[in-house]
Amino acid sequence: MNTFLYDKIFIVLPGYTIPDQELTCALEDANDESDIKITKRPSLDEVYREAQGAFHTSGLMPSRPREEKVARLGIAWFTDELGRKHIRIASDMKKVKFHESNIIWPNMPAAQLVYPKLQWIEGRNQMTCDCGRQGSLGELKWNGIKCHECQENDRYAQETGFEKYIPTRFPRRKG
Repeated sequence: MNTFLYDKIFIVLPGYTIPDQELTCALEDANDESDIKITKRPSLDEVYREAQGAFHTSGLMPSRPREEKVARLGIAWFTDELGRKHIRIASDMKKVKFHESNIIWPNMPAAQLVYPKLQWIEGRNQMTCDCGRQGSLGELKWNGIKCHECQENDRYAQETGFEKYIPTRFPRRKG
């Protein structure tokens, strides 16, 4: 995956939406660095209507043979088993020639565009936390960064100033 100028993941509960300002920031970050800008603002209606998907938009293709900086924006999302939408908005600028592709996302399932570390194991999407726990996003109560147990350990450490003693660590997966 690329290093994007703007790259955020949102976990949205049913009935809630992403602040409109976030899409504006993503567009501005890409357009500020580009010769060919995104002129039409995409709608997020499809994101809230469909269970999963991905789309991208970009400035027009360069018409000259030399490289030009093209603004690109991608939005990928999926709904987990708890009904939460995991939405990733990313934007960047890429130097392309008139015959090169300016598509921001590779051809991958939406869930893997949101979380590149997500893996398809035993017929379902599973995440492995840095602590070694593995499971579906719902089972781990994934917050976009870590599992619920790690979130609770962090909360405990912040409240008490001590780290919780964990007698056994889960083995890290190799690969």
